[in-house]
Amino acid sequence: MKKVAYLQLNQMLGFADYGIEQTDDIEAFFEQYFEMAEEDISHSDNEVAGINRLFNQVLDDFEGIEALIIDVRFNGGGSDEIGMEVLSFFNPQRKQVFSKTSPGFKEL
Repeated sequence: MKKVAYLQLNQMLGFADYGIEQTDDIEAFFEQYFEMAEEDISHSDNEVAGINRLFNQVLDDFEGIEALIIDVRFNGGGSDEIGMEVLSFFNPQRKQVFSKTSPGFKEL
């Protein structure tokens, strides 16, 4: 039997370390978080650094597993950079995996 791990990833934001005290009140956390994020010109880079720290710890904790299920069924969204960073842990080569356009966007 294979050793399988399960990880539920419910959002693609909130990973930057702004030193906010841990709380069970998610609304209070994100109120503080977004205030700090608005003032942080390196917010996107800090989000990516945060998911890297977290995912490295997760992979250390899952050492020896043979398969990992990442459940994103309840993911409320966030940053594309976070999703791409998570994918990079499993595919070291750069590939185009999606593209985005905005409504009303016309190519020149």
